[in-house]
Amino acid sequence: MKKELLSLLECPQCRDTLVENANGGLECEKCHHQVQMSNGIAMFTDVPLTIEPWEKVERGLDKGTAWRRANWKFLQNQVVSLPAEAKILDIGAGHGDFADIFVGRNYFSLDIVPYPEVDLVADLGQHNPFKDAAFDALVLMNVLEHVFESRDLLKSL
Repeated sequence: MKKELLSLLECPQCRDTLVENANGGLECEKCHHQVQMSNGIAMFTDVPLTIEPWEKVERGLDKGTAWRRANWKFLQNQVVSLPAEAKILDIGAGHGDFADIFVGRNYFSLDIVPYPEVDLVADLGQHNPFKDAAFDALVLMNVLEHVFESRDLLKSL
């Protein structure tokens, strides 16, 4: 796990410090809540059985439909206005469709599916493992329409 990411996390049960444990996962120093790792990805939530992962599709400023290209350009314009040191969380990052926009940035990715491109798995409507004000920018590109309880997700942020 990225050391910078670990410094932004806290126990979703008691809000205390998480540390790496001898089993290769994370553990709360206070309540001993365990967070398992899968291929280097912290698993704060079990992957729902109804989720069907998809194959990676190449995305970019000049790829896909006009709508997708406009999405890319919009996000790119937003990101360049952020300070270089800004911490950015991409919620619903999937296969990292927009990751190229964040190259050289303090970028972290989250999804409900442990895709290889994801830093951690969590359903933020159920468990928010982040310290308050941990990020300077949150990205939810093409996400809310896939979240059943989108209000719960937004409240957790």
